[in-house]
Amino acid sequence: MNATIQARAEYRSKFDTFRYRIEIVDSDNAAQNVRDYEITPAGAVVTYEGDEENAFQPIVPSSCEFTLICKTQGEVDFLQTVARSDVGRYGVRVLRASGNTTPIQTHWVGTILSDQLTFADMLPQAVRITATDDLGYLQEKPYLQSNGNRFEGEATVKEHVINCLQLLRTSWHWNFSNEIAGNTFFVMGVSMGKNLLPSNYGSAGSTVDLYDEAKISHAGFHELDSDDKAKSAFYVLEEIAKHFNGQFFFSFNVAAQRLIFQPVGAQIQFADDGTQIQGFTYRSDGALANTFAQSIITRDINNTASQKRRLTGGTFSFAAPYHKVKRQMNFASVSPVITKTFQELEDYYQEFTFELQPQTGDRFRVVCPFSVQWSGISAETIKNIQNLNIVTPDNFNIGRLRFRMRLRFEKAGNDLFLKRPLTGGAQVPFYQTFGNLTASDLPVFYTNLFVNTAATWDADGTEDFYVVVSEPFDPTLDQWLQVPFDFVTPEVPNDCTAVKILIEATYLLPDNTNLVSASLPTNNVPASNNFLTNACTVYGSFRMFPFEGYGLDSGTIVESTNTQDNRRTLDLGDTNVNDKALNSNFAAVKYRQPNGFFQACVTGYTSLIISDSDLFAADIAVQEAAGLYSGPKLMYEGTLVNFGVEFHEVLEIDEGSTTFKMKPLTLEINTGEEETRVTCLQIQKETSYPVSLNSPLGAGLPATPPPSVDAVRSIVNQANTQAVQFNPAAVAYNTNAGAANRGSQVGDRITALNSSGHFVEIADGSNGQVLTTNGSGVYTFAAAGGGSSVEKWHGYSAVIIYPNAFVANDDGSRGSINPEVIEDDTSLTLGVRSTHADTELYAFAPIPDGHKATQIIVYASASTANAVRTFTFNYSTGAITTNTNGAFNSSIDIVDVTGSTTAAIAIKVIPADTSTIIYGARILIATV
Repeated sequence: MNATIQARAEYRSKFDTFRYRIEIVDSDNAAQNVRDYEITPAGAVVTYEGDEENAFQPIVPSSCEFTLICKTQGEVDFLQTVARSDVGRYGVRVLRASGNTTPIQTHWVGTILSDQLTFADMLPQAVRITATDDLGYLQEKPYLQSNGNRFEGEATVKEHVINCLQLLRTSWHWNFSNEIAGNTFFVMGVSMGKNLLPSNYGSAGSTVDLYDEAKISHAGFHELDSDDKAKSAFYVLEEIAKHFNGQFFFSFNVAAQRLIFQPVGAQIQFADDGTQIQGFTYRSDGALANTFAQSIITRDINNTASQKRRLTGGTFSFAAPYHKVKRQMNFASVSPVITKTFQELEDYYQEFTFELQPQTGDRFRVVCPFSVQWSGISAETIKNIQNLNIVTPDNFNIGRLRFRMRLRFEKAGNDLFLKRPLTGGAQVPFYQTFGNLTASDLPVFYTNLFVNTAATWDADGTEDFYVVVSEPFDPTLDQWLQVPFDFVTPEVPNDCTAVKILIEATYLLPDNTNLVSASLPTNNVPASNNFLTNACTVYGSFRMFPFEGYGLDSGTIVESTNTQDNRRTLDLGDTNVNDKALNSNFAAVKYRQPNGFFQACVTGYTSLIISDSDLFAADIAVQEAAGLYSGPKLMYEGTLVNFGVEFHEVLEIDEGSTTFKMKPLTLEINTGEEETRVTCLQIQKETSYPVSLNSPLGAGLPATPPPSVDAVRSIVNQANTQAVQFNPAAVAYNTNAGAANRGSQVGDRITALNSSGHFVEIADGSNGQVLTTNGSGVYTFAAAGGGSSVEKWHGYSAVIIYPNAFVANDDGSRGSINPEVIEDDTSLTLGVRSTHADTELYAFAPIPDGHKATQIIVYASASTANAVRTFTFNYSTGAITTNTNGAFNSSIDIVDVTGSTTAAIAIKVIPADTSTIIYGARILIATV
């Protein structure tokens, strides 16, 4: 629910450009009691507190100050109540409208700083009120869920940002929603612009963007030696901003305020050539609002004969360059004490023992991401596996996987089991059209599972599991799915003698029961596991590390050096979210790969202004900053009049005969006087990058070299070098195959996996042959059709014609809107019928090249004699030649028609009534 209005003041700006309303609201939702105040001419003064020495400041907070005039003691009393209230209870909302219309659009929201209200000593009293956008408050706000628990698992970058937005004390605004025509609408939330792009990123489609498909583990933001248990939400935003080399700040002049993330490199590129920033905008609940980010525009702030933008008193100066720009990437170098790969059917539901002897007080980090190569199956198939004699439920189009890990520490007496169950929740509405769901079917529902307790060690003598469930997915599609395990155990309460691990993988039905098959013996490995690992491939890479805290013990400094001979150094700060964290701590950013995997960037990045693709994110960050500060840069400080400026925009100013593009560093927006005090810095793209780079990370990221005759490295060893988990199929890469002398080879070869898991080559065939199988894994090249008696085309022995291919002629009811219709009145039956007894229907079909048509059958609800006419059809002229006639549902032998550049088949059906339903037709074909 939104906060209630307790006080307000309205005013018009000096030049009548805007009408403003300032509201003081109560987030405790007390009864609304609107008190009208007068306000001084300045109105709301909004200030952006940027760093004049660093254009790459990750978070730029803003504040709002205004002065209300109290004419009665009652007005004073209320504001004194605000001053004495709990911190964060009262907020400010600044509304604006153009001209004389009523202000309804929110342009700024913030929290009143109750200790900064100042009162005059007599009536009428001027009371100065200061509010903050609350970004600074996030420094004291732990990054926790609303119930006080840590976030667990992984989240996309967008989800992390939305989580932080909802932790603001202004959540009365950001969590507000409206119900309109049964739909819930949230306010505009965050605009996420792009600059840095990982080279190995592959998007799933046009409805998702980079920040939807980049993930960071929540554990990267956990804190061990703290009552708060987590880093601050400010830290989370700052780390994201540093990694992607951008800035977070709230908009003001944009209708419907939002949090903006804008990479500085994108602003520099726009200033250089007008390239508009790309990205998405999201509502405050994380739903997509627009498939574009908040655009950048250029503001001309010159004084000319036709415009007077700048007041007198402004000053120009030059910012000194930085000789060196640096960033430190923090990480922890830790090696696993246990590793195990799960990829074969027998790896699951089997316990593996490791001779590790944990001691009392030890803690471990367990990492085991599961990647599932899912083969699409229909909801109908899932129902049949379950042996249900019912119509397939709509919610069987929602797929989920459940993984249970039994982590067992052997000790004297009862063994220790790590226990973290999931609790069944409420019915969750689902609004996506998975499988055969349509918009009219939605919503459908499934029973949610959620974490209700932290993981604990249990020694009551019964087995326990650590359980995770995948996000819902469309089971009808072929796809890659990922289900991450990444957690830290509690302290081990006893000395132990061994560690045992067992993994269960099951397909989860909407009611949270496992998919089973009643025909299987009850003592078998659970049927769901057989189905899961046979219908798809499940890979898991288990690693267990000793855990000594979330702190990081190593640091790597990346520096970029300019030719300027001075001692000025710009420190872009430490970052724990970085590429060096790939296999060492929790804070690596993982991106979606073209195959659906999420993996840290191991091939390099580019940005809008740096095209080298073998650099780490930190390398690009320091080079962009060094390039900006490579020489003296013009600065302007002054006041603009009757001219709005936004922090994310580019200012254009002429000095002498040169036009400079400027980036705002600080802003003070006086809404009543329509004056904006600005400090801005010249931004300019370097003619070449890199600036001299000193990166201990190496000249580029490690890349897998191609195999050669004289130097072959297995992909497995190369993966170990890079600390990257490859698809286990890559293990099959055979050194001998890679080392073979291919000097005489012409063209490419096809390879397959043999029973030993190695690649083998399939002998090439002759021109025109196709690859065939005997159904038992033996592949050969053979003549098209494989020599069988029935020749096939696209896997079929016939060309299939579906009912929608039949089109009515102009007989019967001429001018009818629907001379033929799809008939769906009969339960579970579809077809096409005529709406007039005189109407005849035609269908046309090509004959595949190299084939001839030999037989035709038209399937219908009646077997009417002589109701089918067949023709040879020339699709270049429309000419037809009569062939053979016959009845519905009968095979009609026709005079063979050989496919050519013009020859096709035409079929005419004569129902002679409006009740006969045509289901389709089949044209039997054979090779010529």
